Amino acid sequence: AEVTSMEKVKNYDGLVNHYKSQLEQGSQDPVVKQKLAWAYFYKGDIESADFYAQHLKKEGIENPDLYQLEGQVFDAKNDTDSAIAAYIASVEAGNRAGQIHVLLGVSYTKIGQYEKAYQELNLARLRGYNDVVVKNNIAMIQMANGEYQQAIETLAPVLKEEPTNQIVKANLAIALMKT
Repeated sequence: AEVTSMEKVKNYDGLVNHYKSQLEQGSQDPVVKQKLAWAYFYKGDIESADFYAQHLKKEGIENPDLYQLEGQVFDAKNDTDSAIAAYIASVEAGNRAGQIHVLLGVSYTKIGQYEKAYQELNLARLRGYNDVVVKNNIAMIQMANGEYQQAIETLAPVLKEEPTNQIVKANLAIALMKT
């Protein structure tokens, strides 16, 4: 219950301390190490997240969640090609969540592979992922392609739905300035 509460309020320092104390008590459980790696990642300590992710891989641990973490660490270090490879490994290992497809879509956008990015974002949408996130990322592709009018048409209804969303507001403002 304590861990769930810390996760809900995003108390990543508390989660790090919780999982580290389990390691200090002699736990060698890879699940504990993986949860610790995620806590470090969400806390913004990319180096520590990377350390534990690489350690788990050296121990022979392979699972969709670990591949996704590895991809997000690569992305945080601006290694987009390695991030894409890790995300694909996550999908191949059984990751069916919409988020992995959003992550792939964003990564493909970063390297200018817009068609693949659209495909991944549409897969995320088909898996029920948050429409605001998906549409915002689609608008980013449209803007990268110079399709500012389409971006406005994508974002305007989203802003009506969520008028306080700062990211959507900022992207819509950019699209409007470019038209």
